[in-house]
Amino acid sequence: MVVTAVLLPLNPLRIINRAASPALKLLAAQLDATVDALRGRDAAAAQAALDRLRANKPEMGAFGEAVQAAQEASTLSPVRWGNRQGPVGRYARAVEPVDRASRNSGTLIRRSVTLIEDGEPIPEAMIAAVSVLAKAVRVLHREFTTADEPDEAREVALRAVRHAGDAYRAGVGFSGAVVVAQVRTTASDLLVAAG
Repeated sequence: MVVTAVLLPLNPLRIINRAASPALKLLAAQLDATVDALRGRDAAAAQAALDRLRANKPEMGAFGEAVQAAQEASTLSPVRWGNRQGPVGRYARAVEPVDRASRNSGTLIRRSVTLIEDGEPIPEAMIAAVSVLAKAVRVLHREFTTADEPDEAREVALRAVRHAGDAYRAGVGFSGAVVVAQVRTTASDLLVAAG
């Protein structure tokens, strides 16, 4: 087996991309669903997004396991040693912050449900903040997949924070303030994931 790993090494980046894709796509999709729910003041749709995001353990588990397998492949194969510090290392450092981003997005979505149910104001900037946050996840995914430095993902995450600040200044209720705070926290997680 060791000889096979050295002579016919797996591509660790391909392993990780295949496993990370469902976790990142799920997070972006549920944030997009929350945008639609906020726009339509549809608490049931926001709750459905929350329920789906809470069921992300298989996706996150596969992501973490794939990173571990890719790190092992990079360690065993001299052909892949350069990947340990580059894209594979970046992914390895991203697992925990992506998991935190998912959990913090869950709080964001849960408070969106309450905000809608309580009839709190929903400034357009809040909707934009959540939408741009979803875009930051998609861009991070794309940049990881192509092994690019995630510069654009960082820029987009910071744009989400700016929109969140605009939403706060426009006037939000208690749950709206939590949504704004969670946009900032999730964006911070994505910045850590981006390295």
